[in-house]
Amino acid sequence: MEEYLLGSSYGCGGVIIAVMMYTRQKLGSKPVVPQYPLLTFHLLPTCTVAFFTLLWILGVHFLTVDISFIWISYLFSWTYLRFFYKYEADSTGDSSEGFTFMAMFPEVLHPVVLPLTIAFYNLFSITGVFPKIEVDKKLQHHLRYQDTKADAVHYSTPPPSGGGGDAVAERRRAKAIKLLDAKMAELSKEPEGWEDIKDPNEDV
Repeated sequence: MEEYLLGSSYGCGGVIIAVMMYTRQKLGSKPVVPQYPLLTFHLLPTCTVAFFTLLWILGVHFLTVDISFIWISYLFSWTYLRFFYKYEADSTGDSSEGFTFMAMFPEVLHPVVLPLTIAFYNLFSITGVFPKIEVDKKLQHHLRYQDTKADAVHYSTPPPSGGGGDAVAERRRAKAIKLLDAKMAELSKEPEGWEDIKDPNEDV
């Protein structure tokens, strides 16, 4: 470990990963090679990092001298493009669904990777580096993929102020007041022939 930390490090793996991440943002789900449609530009950065990590684990260190820079570039290039890069004067970051972190993994790995990514995301969210997860969008955030099963879960929220719920309540309130006024008017009317009824105690 000491040799790894203090030893020389060189290579362009970090730059290559950064270029792949930018290319992924532009080309997205297009296949890298038309003959292999499953390998898209979304998956290319993850596949490259996994390939060099496997070489490093197997001991092929002459090809993985810059493995630390590869991992740093993999995480920070996505973070920069996702949250901090200014595309226009009034637009910062890429909040599109296609550029989520989970989109860089095959769907079969989503149930395994999702809890880990949420845990790390929350750690950085607490420190203020990442924005907090927005719970008002069906629990969809920068790391989560579109899960059709999540649509079966319903979360009750109060109707927004000034929305259609207030208009319905106002109509019901006006109808109740109208019925109450009609009832009070009916009770206030004196029945016909009331004056002709004599009080039996009047002559006593």
